[in-house]
Amino acid sequence: MPHRIVEISASGGDYTSFAAALAGESDFQAGDDNIIFRRTDNVRETGAVTVSGYSTTSAHWVILECTSGVQHDGTRESGAGISGDFGWWSAAITVSIPYVKIQRLELSNTHSSGRGVNAQTSSYVTVDSCLIYDCQLRGIDFDADYRCRISANNVIYNCGIGVYGGGDYSTSTYIYNNTI
Repeated sequence: MPHRIVEISASGGDYTSFAAALAGESDFQAGDDNIIFRRTDNVRETGAVTVSGYSTTSAHWVILECTSGVQHDGTRESGAGISGDFGWWSAAITVSIPYVKIQRLELSNTHSSGRGVNAQTSSYVTVDSCLIYDCQLRGIDFDADYRCRISANNVIYNCGIGVYGGGDYSTSTYIYNNTI
């Protein structure tokens, strides 16, 4: 079965935000293959996003991304993503299910205890080719005892900790080719 692609755009997409798309497509089941939430315009959303409630497997992922034409160029405010002050101990994107990929997005959280990505309660989460900045606590938070979380090819700056992989170190957190 082909991927299910959900386009997100201020005009002309299936939805106008990642949060609305995730809520509107909540009927996704593992038999539907991957579901890709794809931002197609150069907009930095101001609402935090939580990825939860989906039935996923190792062959059926939830993917949040933008098209290459609106991907960041490594400098702040150059690409599509999610930015704002999301409150105490919060994140621009919180992942609470396994098998989620976040790729090519620009993320920031200016709260004094903010995080870019919080994947504390999920296994098999990949953050790839993102620009993450101004997260005063942690850019990517892989805290706790879950398996196989990957941070690769990201640019992370002005964060208290770039990538945090705490918890039981016998679980696998992989950090490859990041600039922190």
